[in-house]
Amino acid sequence: MMAGSTLAIAQQAPNQAMLPQVSKDAMIPCDCNRQFEFVVEYIEANNPAFQILREDERRFNRYEITKRPLQEKSKQCQHIDTCLQFLKQYVGLLQDHHTNIFLAAKNRIAGAPGNDSTSPKSSTAFKEITDSIYYFRISSFDGNLENYVNHLYDMLFDRIQKTPYLIIDVRDNGGGNDACFHKLMKCMYTNPIIVDDVDVWVSAGNLNWYANKFVSNKKLIDRMNAAKPGSFVHISRNQRWIMDSSMDYPKRVYILQNRGVASSAEDFILYARQSNKVITVGTHTGGYTGFGNVMSVKTPEELFQLQTTTTKCKLGVRYEYVGIPPDILLNDFTDWENTIKRHIEQSTQ
Repeated sequence: MMAGSTLAIAQQAPNQAMLPQVSKDAMIPCDCNRQFEFVVEYIEANNPAFQILREDERRFNRYEITKRPLQEKSKQCQHIDTCLQFLKQYVGLLQDHHTNIFLAAKNRIAGAPGNDSTSPKSSTAFKEITDSIYYFRISSFDGNLENYVNHLYDMLFDRIQKTPYLIIDVRDNGGGNDACFHKLMKCMYTNPIIVDDVDVWVSAGNLNWYANKFVSNKKLIDRMNAAKPGSFVHISRNQRWIMDSSMDYPKRVYILQNRGVASSAEDFILYARQSNKVITVGTHTGGYTGFGNVMSVKTPEELFQLQTTTTKCKLGVRYEYVGIPPDILLNDFTDWENTIKRHIEQSTQ
């Protein structure tokens, strides 16, 4: 049941059972089966994760077996909050972290927590652990922070390029915009970086969305129009990220990662781990790497907002849901910073 305002409950007599609290959403009528069938049809026609799933007979059979009971339950459902639960269970079958479904804005509880932009000051931290080890915390790559973090990198590079060891902590960084880490790559670059191949799924829904949202990319839209419906068309292929030079210092960069690392923060790790001077430490990341370029569509009566991906990443697909493994695996009870410090001290003895 959705969190939010509840109906007032009269004071109970002693030993009288309390009535369950009911969300206001539960009183919004909903033809759940119509909503469910719309989402299924849209996903199966336009979502790239479903196309990958469909190619795997075992996964597809499991998908069908799980989908059918949800369809039957939706026929008996008439309330929006229960419908949302069924829809979220269905969307979860795709194993596509970026695809999700929410109540449409008009149906959300007034005053519910929003997605406020991260504060610049709270998103970063920099400290000296020893004379030879610096620690840099970056908890968000929110696009609104791009100018701030790039300015911060410029200010810190003089200090960073004089120290042998740098710890970059991106734990619980949920991503945002790749532009927030491009300049940071300078301090760990050693060789050309392989950029993942990205393909878009050609369908009527995706083509319509791209034609309206990516008007300037005429070449891509032309390729999509010329392609056979129900096929993938490349957006980028065989690209390499080449910088003019590499920095002598830091000599070694340790990146702290955990399950809270997602999306563009995982892009950062996928790029950084290709460097000869980078060691990743911690646990698997969140696994938001396989699919992207999210589009949004409203369901009938504008009751829900479906967000679905339109592209797949060739290398990233292998880490979707399972996450990117670290070079050095630690558990959540380990003092990660001191573990790295000891590792550095032992390696220099």
